[in-house]
Amino acid sequence: MVTLSRLIRRWLTASPKGGRAAKAKAAAAVAGKRARRYPAELVGEQHYAGAGQCRVGDRVWLRCEPSNAHDDMAVQAITAAATVIGYLPRDNWLRRAIHDEGKGALCHVLHVEKGKGMTQVVLDVEVRPRKDAAHRVLDEGEAP
Repeated sequence: MVTLSRLIRRWLTASPKGGRAAKAKAAAAVAGKRARRYPAELVGEQHYAGAGQCRVGDRVWLRCEPSNAHDDMAVQAITAAATVIGYLPRDNWLRRAIHDEGKGALCHVLHVEKGKGMTQVVLDVEVRPRKDAAHRVLDEGEAP
């Protein structure tokens, strides 16, 4: 089993050679702003079939769910097909950035681990202002 700290170390030391990540990094450098990217674990993946179908690199959107019976500040993680794969934990830094600071996020699947009825999904998150359409957090009921 890969521990989160080991996964974060791999993620921080990885140097993308091309593709979307390299283009985003280059665009951020040109704009004079360095993109801030962080790993974020999800919770509740075992309750959603979509989590088992995730692949590393898949685009994921975040969607606020104020009508959630357990937590009116809940934030879902959903796929391009609007399939729920999990939620941000209550004490997650990203949830606070979305609700308290009005930030947006561009997310991709960083790691998926499956085993004995459990699936763990870790997202690669780039935090930016919400004004950028790619970083927009979806409203309840809205599809990507």
